[in-house]
Order: sequence, then structure tokens, then C-alpha cells
Amino acid sequence: MIRPVRRRFAGGYLLFLCLAILSTGLYAGDAEITENKASLERSGEYEAARILAFGDFLLGRGEYYRAITEYYRTIHLLSDRSSDLSLKASVGIGRAYYLGSDFIRAGDWLFAIRREILSSGSNEDRDLLFHSLILGARTREALEILGEYDGEGRFFFAGMAYAAEMDWKEAAGSFLRVPPSDLYHDSSVYNTGVCESALAAGSKSPAVAGFLAIVPGAGYLYAGHKRSAFASLLVNSLFIAASIQAFDHEEYFLGGFLTAIGSTWYAGNIKGSVDSAGRYNRIVGRRYFTGLSLKKDLPESHGD
Repeated sequence: MIRPVRRRFAGGYLLFLCLAILSTGLYAGDAEITENKASLERSGEYEAARILAFGDFLLGRGEYYRAITEYYRTIHLLSDRSSDLSLKASVGIGRAYYLGSDFIRAGDWLFAIRREILSSGSNEDRDLLFHSLILGARTREALEILGEYDGEGRFFFAGMAYAAEMDWKEAAGSFLRVPPSDLYHDSSVYNTGVCESALAAGSKSPAVAGFLAIVPGAGYLYAGHKRSAFASLLVNSLFIAASIQAFDHEEYFLGGFLTAIGSTWYAGNIKGSVDSAGRYNRIVGRRYFTGLSLKKDLPESHGD
């Protein structure tokens, strides 16, 4: 009876030993796979960092669209899209569009990653976001973000957004709220003066221009287009005189034809007057807007 027990014990011990060796081998294999995976991830990050640096180099050389390609490659290599390298590459794409004067694409791209920029980006990244939105005609989105943003430059960028919409009163009010400690304070003081000049210059009301256009040429004259006013008065007068003369000579078909053509021209005079007032506002507004300072300090031309 003793021998079978000993044999069973020896067999169980050997089985346990084999299972222990096998599990140790499996554990070592898993550890090796994990280590290899981590090594590959580290090498991927290293390669991504090298590509990112090359993209920055191209950006510095003014080769903006080649830089964008390298930034895309950087993002593609990274498994963690929330990493610092990924954010830098994403912001780099927006910066390349911005420096290439493609403000619409810059605004669209940076708006898509606005939460990451506001939470983890640098001050320069946040400035780039607001600059791009404003110059990319996304002022409503910029004002919406600024309503929840409590960082430096908040009122300055709100003023720029209102100025882009030609709302000079709101723009001046926002610039005046910039505290002296803000890096944008000096530019805000200067921009307040530009807004006050824009308000003093006034604007043309499209409704008034349309009403005055009842008298041919008066609407154009109100909008500041003297040549168009003279041409409109002359042409409409000729059509009216020709139509009256045709009816006086009982040439009803010709009179009706001239009246129809003259009426179309007269309606065009009214619409053209309304459009001229709007065009005047855009031209004058754009001139004042381009005179604003987007920098943190006054440009040299305004520093004397």
C-alpha cells in the first residue's frame, strides 16, 4: 500500500513541476511581448518627435504646406492622440495654414481642437486660435468661446471679434475693459482710438439709400458714388423722355417697350443704391479693421 501512494505522490509532484515551468515560460513570454510593445511605442514616439521637429524646421523656412504633411505624419505615428506631441502637431497644422494666410482653414482646424488648446495648449496656441477664428470670419464662434474663457486677452479678442463685424461701439467697449496688467493693454488703447475714429466716420444706411433712390441717382449720391449717380440720373431721364415722346406720337408698342426697359433700369437703380451703401460700409470698415493692432505691443509704425 505504501508504494502506490508514493508513486501517486511522485506523479503529482512531477505534474505540478511541469505546470509551474510552463506557466513561468508563458509569463516570461507575455512580459517579453509587453516589453517589445513598449519599446515599439517608445520608438514610435521618438520617430514622431523627429518628424515633428522637421515639420517645425520647414515651417520656419516658410514651406508651410510641406510642414503640414510632416505634422500629419506625426499624428499618424502616435497611438495616443491625446499626447503632447499630437497636440503640438495639430496646432502646427493650424499655424501653417495661418502663416500661409489661409485663415479659413486655420480657423476650421483649430476650432476642432479648441478644447485641447484651452486646457493644455500654451498662451501662444490660444492666441493663434482666436486670431484664426477672427480673421477666418468665425467671429460668432470666437465670441462664444471667449464668453467661457477667463484668461489673458479675453476682452482684447472680444474687441477684435466685434470690430471684424463692424460693431465699433461694442469693440471699443471691450478694448476699454482690458486691464493694465494684460499683455494686450497697449494695443487695446490704440485700438480704442481706431474704433472711435470709425464711429466718427459713420456708416451709410442701405434703407435710406433705397428710399432716396426713388429720385434716380440720389441713392448713389448718398452712398458716395457720384459717377454712378450722374449715370443713373441721365439714363433714367432718357428712358422717361423717350417713353413720353413715343406715347405722344401714338407709338404705343414702342412706348410700352421703352417703359418696360426703363422700369427695369429704374428698379436696378434702387437695388444698386442699396448695394452701394453696403459696399461703402464694407470698404470703410475694412480700412479701419486693417488699421487695428493684433499684437501684444504696439507695432513700430504706431510707437512714435
